[in-house]
Amino acid sequence: MFRIIFDKYENKWYSYVFYFITIFVLYTVIIITVSSENKEKSVRKLLVTNLANERDPIAELQMADFEKNILDDKKIKSILQNDYLNKADELYSYLLHYHFHGFWRKYDLQLTICKQNDSLLINETKKLESCNEYFNNYRNETGIQVVGTNFYFLDNINGRISYFADLKYVADSNKLYSIYIELDSKLQTEQLGYPELLIESKNNSSQKLDSYTYAKFRDNKLVYQFGNYSYNLALRYYGTFNNEFEFINKDEYNHLIYRVNDNNFIILSKPQYAVFNYIVFFSYLLVMYVFVYLLILVLKINKSNIIKSFNNLIFRIQIAYIGIVLLSLFIIGAGTVFYNIQQFEKKQLEKISEKAQSLLIEFDGKFANEKSIINQESYNLNYLLVKLSNVFYSDINLYSPDGKLIASSRNEIFDKGLLGNYIDANAYYELAINKKSEFIHNEKIGKLEFLSAYVPFFNNNGELLAYVNLPYFTKEYVVRNEISSLVITIVNIFVFLILITISLTFIVSNNITRPLRLIQKKMGEIELGKRNELINYNRKDEIGNLIIQYNRLVVELSESVDKLAKSERESAWREMAKQIAHEIKNPLTPMKLSIQLLMRSWNDKEENWEQRLNKVSKTLIEQIDSLSAIASEFSGFAQMPFSKKESINLIDKIDFAINTFSNYENITISSNNYGISKAIINADGEQILRVFNNLLKNAIQSIPPERNGKIIINVSKENQSFLIEIKDNGKGIPESMHDSLFQPNFTTKTSGMGLGLAIVKNIVEGIGGKVWFETEENIGTSFFIEFNELVIIGN
Repeated sequence: MFRIIFDKYENKWYSYVFYFITIFVLYTVIIITVSSENKEKSVRKLLVTNLANERDPIAELQMADFEKNILDDKKIKSILQNDYLNKADELYSYLLHYHFHGFWRKYDLQLTICKQNDSLLINETKKLESCNEYFNNYRNETGIQVVGTNFYFLDNINGRISYFADLKYVADSNKLYSIYIELDSKLQTEQLGYPELLIESKNNSSQKLDSYTYAKFRDNKLVYQFGNYSYNLALRYYGTFNNEFEFINKDEYNHLIYRVNDNNFIILSKPQYAVFNYIVFFSYLLVMYVFVYLLILVLKINKSNIIKSFNNLIFRIQIAYIGIVLLSLFIIGAGTVFYNIQQFEKKQLEKISEKAQSLLIEFDGKFANEKSIINQESYNLNYLLVKLSNVFYSDINLYSPDGKLIASSRNEIFDKGLLGNYIDANAYYELAINKKSEFIHNEKIGKLEFLSAYVPFFNNNGELLAYVNLPYFTKEYVVRNEISSLVITIVNIFVFLILITISLTFIVSNNITRPLRLIQKKMGEIELGKRNELINYNRKDEIGNLIIQYNRLVVELSESVDKLAKSERESAWREMAKQIAHEIKNPLTPMKLSIQLLMRSWNDKEENWEQRLNKVSKTLIEQIDSLSAIASEFSGFAQMPFSKKESINLIDKIDFAINTFSNYENITISSNNYGISKAIINADGEQILRVFNNLLKNAIQSIPPERNGKIIINVSKENQSFLIEIKDNGKGIPESMHDSLFQPNFTTKTSGMGLGLAIVKNIVEGIGGKVWFETEENIGTSFFIEFNELVIIGN
């Protein structure tokens, strides 16, 4: 999509920033993840420590009023004054029915009555102890007083929330009675949630635990659990723990095991972080950083170049593809969020409606034959509503036909003035005036908004007995978390799909335009005298037809080039033959003249015939040597690149060649091996020596007589190859001769076949090497030879 950016910066390092960004984002994800996990573990340690000392803030908030109601109850004094054995049982039943109802049903009640001199038989010691003294010691050892009350929180770590009360009564007979009350939270997997109306949010620490599951173990046995995870009944299922805090992974949960003491353990658990979440987090950061980087690059590019980029086919395909997919994803994502929010709200309405109808069935079974519910004792109605609220997991209120409160499962809401004693006006209008069979709407108390369902209840005669109200106190943060979790999940998937879309866009667009770019590349690489490759494309589409035409032209061009090359070779050999004939004629002419003169001298019986014979013989030998050299040079060129390959050391061959040419006056030849003692290659040693001899000979011949010659041979190693540089300070090579320098029969001298550099090229390329040169007129020339290193395994 941003090809113009890469075209702009193709010779710079900017494109590598994308790789750096990916690595940096991966590193960032790892660092943040590790840091977050460590922080979460620290928070979990704090929470599990608080769980070990868990208290009930709702209960403590009500204890002052609760204690006052008990102390002011004259019936209790009456029971204490009666002198019969079962007064404790009677008092227990009375307290349970008249005081420990509603909210307090979540606690188990134990009751002990002690007079001033009563004694207790202690089971552990089998000894009698003073009753008051025993409970006073018990209170002082484990109790923490609730401010403003005679209630004490018991820090006994038994897996339950425990409170202790010491209430004093003076009967009419001036006898002092002590009533010791013990409250222990009931052992069930999950109690009714605390209503947010009864406690300030800053004190509601239970919200912090909503994302966790926890359990309490005593003597290796499960005594309490809360949350979605089902704990094993035995602690040993999770292992043996000696440290105070230990983290383990089991059943796709991460568990923190807190060792309170040798007998008590608390496990605080949360689901393990899914791999998908890491991928989404990585996608977020990668998209953000790449977008910022591309934005910076775009701002640096000329506007004209940006406009030109819209003429680019790949760019237009990518923009169209990404635009369509992103628009589709946005519409689908927004629609999904909206639909799921509606479904969630609909589900809440259906849930409360089902509860209301089920509740009517319960009432029908109890009051269908009654003429009026108002005549029922309020205690019995309240007790019934509390039982039903525990079943339906919802508060229940009953209103009379004229809209006045009859009974409630949670009277404390009305006692504290948070709700009035009359039915909601809108509900009464819809039920009483509009005669609706059900009415559900949102009600609000302060900042707390909740659903409230109202249904009329009729007896068997069709007479209206009451209006049943279910205030659905779903915790606001639970609803908010559920909706936000849905939105976040969809957004996460959306971002992940964006990243995949962009990646697929590049892949798809590149696949679509790859044949076009390949044609463009191949057309740019077409050269005469070079084997041009055909494009392999199997699809029979428009691009396929274009490639067929391209391949046909390449084949025709190749055939034309072959014909041209053949013609050029034939022409070259003809020129070579002419050159050879010319070179051979040069020595033959003086040889013929010398022999003719020698024959004349013989015929004339000249006195200096022997002297002339010696002179002619010398001339003939020189010319024969010249012919032999010509024949050898041509034969050597014709036999290239046939050779006998073996392992040779380039350093030795270079040193030998330097010694061969070291006697030239005014010319210094040196080498620099840069610490390389062995440069082993696989080649014909004689041919490699001929390469260095030819290049040194050319270097010497290129140096003018009036100049002090300096030739340096540098040897270096790059990866798995050796680079040889033969540098001279000669007169250089004119630019007009650059293209013909390695061709046969090309020479800058007045004599010779011009095969020296052609032989060098044939030898070097015959063993897979490369040869090239760099030159500057009147400064000098450097010939470079690159050989592949011979790797000997085990050496």
